[in-house]
Amino acid sequence: MSTSSATFGYYMERAAAGEDVVVNRRGRPVVRLSPAAPVLTSETA
Repeated sequence: MSTSSATFGYYMERAAAGEDVVVNRRGRPVVRLSPAAPVLTSETA
């Protein structure tokens, strides 16, 4: 398992907590993990 695969859960948790996580390849951003927008329901609207 590569380091990126082993630590993906860690970065996913950080994104879920509200942080934008940017993955770079060769010094250039290629992927961004960000928190999903909350789903509005009739109970939360």
